Amino acid sequence: MSTALTIAGRDTVLEVIGAGLVELHERAAVAAAKPRWAAKLPENVLHWRDWQTLLDERWLLVHVVRNPLDTVASLREVQFMTLPLDLGGQIVHYREHLEAGGQFKAEYPDRYHLVVYEQLVAEPEQTIGGLMEALGEMYEPAQLRFNERPHQLGIEDFKVSVTDAIHDHSLHRWRELLSDAEAEMVWDLTADLWKQVDPDGSFIAVPSGC
Repeated sequence: MSTALTIAGRDTVLEVIGAGLVELHERAAVAAAKPRWAAKLPENVLHWRDWQTLLDERWLLVHVVRNPLDTVASLREVQFMTLPLDLGGQIVHYREHLEAGGQFKAEYPDRYHLVVYEQLVAEPEQTIGGLMEALGEMYEPAQLRFNERPHQLGIEDFKVSVTDAIHDHSLHRWRELLSDAEAEMVWDLTADLWKQVDPDGSFIAVPSGC
């Protein structure tokens, strides 16, 4: 399998496997009587050009972002094997994902919708309502009571399965998980990007040394 993929080349892999992946999702949506489907892997934002090749104008990007200090602290806490374990790698990881979303927005602003985690926590109804409007759907209050009804478990954080509603318990967790020096390093190397999302600094507490 790996040899065939290497010999065939990236374009062929995308044409064969990518198209198959899209068809699989489409058939699953039909089987579940759903009008649309979503692929929510975080790394999808890095491969938006591939999704554009596969789906052309038939898709949009919902870009969920969180401030860099809490994001890097979360990466350190979960320690997935596929994520960088060192602070420098975690900062690069954050920048790559935020920059990729910005690139898509610059080229296809009508198919880009930003969701800021901190704003979602502070204003859940308005934030989800805005998302639904962007999707051409209706907001339903039950969307904020996401574990009231049984549903299939996904690959999300296991804590979601025992969470009843959006909460603010994870805001500013970086203070517990990063040293002062680490926090200052993260902010120094990511502030330029975050200020494009949050120019007024409404959703972040900047380290005291910065």
